[in-house]
Amino acid sequence: MKRELSKERRDILEHLERVGEPQAPAVVAGALGKHRSAVKKLMYSMLEDGQLVALGGGKYALPVTEPVTEESEAVTEAVTEPVAEEPKKPRLVAPPPIEEWGIMAWTPEGMISEAEHRRRKGYDGV
Repeated sequence: MKRELSKERRDILEHLERVGEPQAPAVVAGALGKHRSAVKKLMYSMLEDGQLVALGGGKYALPVTEPVTEESEAVTEAVTEPVAEEPKKPRLVAPPPIEEWGIMAWTPEGMISEAEHRRRKGYDGV
């Protein structure tokens, strides 16, 4: 049994059909005079229900309902290719402490022992 669309869902679908281009929830909310957070949540629910498609960049559009042709299939393949993720930057992690070093300090040149830090700062006699 197919469920009846709520007025809010119909309003969003009609708006997207009227403008004819993908839009972000904030833009749709402004056009409909609704709260951005409520429209964002509803559009996400509509995405999960298959009533909308996400196109990246926070924009949603109506699902394609035209017959599949070779040209539209090529466009679909181009749109659905996975977006390359940025490589994760390595975390700067201190090497394991060398027991005889005791406490270590960071300098522009790297990590040094507490003894070396004290020597450089002139605390040798203390």
